[in-house]
Amino acid sequence: MTGWILRNCVRLALLIIVAVVSVAVMGCSGGDGGGDGGGTTNDTSRTIGAVGSNGGTIEVTDPNSPIKGARVIVPQGAVASGETVTITIAYEDHLPGAVTAETVSASKTIVLTKDGGSSFQKPVDVTIPYTDTEMESGDIPTVFYWDPSYNQYMAVAVKSIDTVNKTITFRTSHFSKFVALSIRGLTSSLPKVDTGFRPGIDSFSHPNFGSYLQDAEHTGYCLGMADYAEWYYVFKKSSEGKLYKQYNDGDEEYWADDVTVRELIIRAHLKWSEILAGVSSDITISDAQTGCALITAMKITGHPQTLTMKIGKVGHGVTVYKYDSEKFYIYDNNFPETEVTVDWSLTDGFSNYSEAAQYKNLGKITDFAFDALSWAEPTTFEELHNHAKKGWSTSKFKTISVTSPSIDVTNSTTVTSTSNVTITGNVDGVTGTGAYIVYSVNAAKKNGLSGELVPVGADGSFSFTIPSLPSSSNTVMMMATKDSDDYRRTVPNGYAGFKKITINVAAPSFYTLSGIVTYGTRPMQGMEVQLAGEECLGPSDWNPIATDTTSADGRYTFTNLEQGKYCMRILPSGPYHSHLYHGVNLYRDTVWPMYVEKDITVLSPADGATITEARPQFCWQGLPEADSYVLHLIYWATTPQNIYENITGTCYTVNQDLQDGWYSWEVVAYQSGSTIDPIIAQSHTFFFTHGFPPEIAMAPTQGPPGTTFTEWGTGFPPNTTATLYFRKPDGSMYDPQTVAIDAGGHFEIQYTAPMDKPSGTYTWWAVSAGGLKSNEVSYVIQ
Repeated sequence: MTGWILRNCVRLALLIIVAVVSVAVMGCSGGDGGGDGGGTTNDTSRTIGAVGSNGGTIEVTDPNSPIKGARVIVPQGAVASGETVTITIAYEDHLPGAVTAETVSASKTIVLTKDGGSSFQKPVDVTIPYTDTEMESGDIPTVFYWDPSYNQYMAVAVKSIDTVNKTITFRTSHFSKFVALSIRGLTSSLPKVDTGFRPGIDSFSHPNFGSYLQDAEHTGYCLGMADYAEWYYVFKKSSEGKLYKQYNDGDEEYWADDVTVRELIIRAHLKWSEILAGVSSDITISDAQTGCALITAMKITGHPQTLTMKIGKVGHGVTVYKYDSEKFYIYDNNFPETEVTVDWSLTDGFSNYSEAAQYKNLGKITDFAFDALSWAEPTTFEELHNHAKKGWSTSKFKTISVTSPSIDVTNSTTVTSTSNVTITGNVDGVTGTGAYIVYSVNAAKKNGLSGELVPVGADGSFSFTIPSLPSSSNTVMMMATKDSDDYRRTVPNGYAGFKKITINVAAPSFYTLSGIVTYGTRPMQGMEVQLAGEECLGPSDWNPIATDTTSADGRYTFTNLEQGKYCMRILPSGPYHSHLYHGVNLYRDTVWPMYVEKDITVLSPADGATITEARPQFCWQGLPEADSYVLHLIYWATTPQNIYENITGTCYTVNQDLQDGWYSWEVVAYQSGSTIDPIIAQSHTFFFTHGFPPEIAMAPTQGPPGTTFTEWGTGFPPNTTATLYFRKPDGSMYDPQTVAIDAGGHFEIQYTAPMDKPSGTYTWWAVSAGGLKSNEVSYVIQ
């Protein structure tokens, strides 16, 4: 690839009102520094030189040194103004830590030190010589440093590889012991590698977002998120659990109120941007070298790695965690739970980014680069993690204060009326125009931080009125923003602050619950409605406390009811009935419409069936009074449903291929005349598959008793279960095990072999809920 400057970070903002994908990017300013080193001393064992705030170059020039040509280029501003630091370049003949038999040492261990600590204010460029004596043709070296705090190798961002002069240049903001390593024969037989990282488990649950702290038109915090997720997976998951929902506030299933996570994300980004401000990301290694560097780094460290790319004119950073069959598997923080892939081969480079369509408004995805987690020491993230666990003493964002109604220490208040509730307050530190409050009441999780837009006054004050509170206890979320379009975005672009309050409604003593029972559009007289004084959505322990019979207009009424939860049902009358139990949370006079229906008997596909016909035929038992039918076909993961109208028979074949997954279907019958009465069938579900079996894998594949194995699988029907079967070395079987399949169609479990487990080869496989068997995987107990 050619050199380019990573100035921005792509962030997707999904709009609710219009079908537009808006993007936000994170600013990273560019620039270079320069200067001369002074007083350089060279001998065969070490080179010493001094640099000041103007920067400079320290280079090994001794012709007898085995690291002749090694140099450190310190840019302007890497050393604090008015200071001078002494830099030493030395080497060791031995590696700082053990490596596998397939790993080749391609250089001396370069020992870089400076007085006054190991870190710089900006990254420095380091060039070291390497040898390809033990490397096979086509193999490339990748640089690693030894982290003494964790006793592990960590990958370094390689800028360029000069295969003619046998030098490799990398970038780092801190000094340590560095060495070039390679995997022997890597390019002749590219290995599969899987670090075990998985989106939806090891990713942030919060999507990438934009805030007022960025001046760029598009904002986002992709690299801070990618690097922190990698660090947490390597150094914290084993002791503190998965990152997903790790720092969540409030509702665990709802990222919109996760203030702590947003503080962490922006602080991780700010650490990154402070270090890389004014630094050009002029990485010039080829696509082939980039892919090999990713595989080498994952293979040697076992860690996920950072990959940057250019999308149109802006940049983006993601986490690579697996390579298999010419595909890299990626956590893209714009899609926290999605398994993203990009194709890669030695000959064709990178192509076919699986979420490219989401970025189509920005332009083509190009210029992939291996960036690594070398701009900061892991201890930097350790500090952020500790602060996130304790809570931030100060915020990077603005403070929203509510002045009316009065809010208690739990951010709650009580009002006496559900109508026209006015909220007033201030956004601290906001002056002038161009600031807004976006508020929502009991927002659906899918709507994120979108809501109603209210301007903030020049003095930071705001006021809005909620026309009607929908519940006895209401959650009101307020977001300050500098972007007037954020009211229609699920993920904000100009986030500036957040406040969540609870508004409770003080209710009178007694209420009325009433409604009309209809069949289609026709009111039903004489239907018996029962009321139970308990929260009940089924027939068990049904204990009615009141009964009413509907009048000529279909109305039922229950009076003098106390606040609380009630349940209602309609008793059958002739051919009319209702299968529903209605749960009502009563805190004011409430009108609750209900309806009765006639059943249509659904014939095929049968409830719970698995089918393989891409265009199946749906059949049902007709009704004499119906002259047409409408078929509703609902795929589990999409809305709206597919509707097939004006069907005159009792069977219908759909005219488009189904995709794999669960479906539900129902039929509505219609009668012609002055009114149309729908007659609704009970909904049935079925699973369609093209016949592709799920896949399973595990790591490691051998070990002594006491070894912990991680087993996972993909390609299962989402939100179902799978059955695992285990065969012993003698051919007998263990009892089957049932595991839950998540919304992404995969599972992951861990198994620790008992200390008395006999040695031998064990084999296991999985069978999906639809009856498809996976591949078989074997492991060895030594």
